Amino acid sequence: MLRRQGLAVELCSGDSSEAVQAFASQLGISEQRARQLPEQKLAHVRQLQSDGHVVAMVGDGLNDAPVLAGADVSLAMADGAALAQRARTW
Repeated sequence: MLRRQGLAVELCSGDSSEAVQAFASQLGISEQRARQLPEQKLAHVRQLQSDGHVVAMVGDGLNDAPVLAGADVSLAMADGAALAQRARTW
């Protein structure tokens, strides 16, 4: 639905390449970055912003504070960190 509205969707995650690729594939996201440190996520957001894009970031709260603060719009999942810690690892 976001793409139909003309928005670009990317997945930038600290998770493994396999997990990121599987999740992105399920959602039809072609642009993906795995094993990203918080600083790398923030640098990517800053680059997108310098290219003139408005960036919305959705995070689970695990190490996402810097990039959530740096994005133009931020959404943090309630209890996301606790859920992520209990999630199955790939």
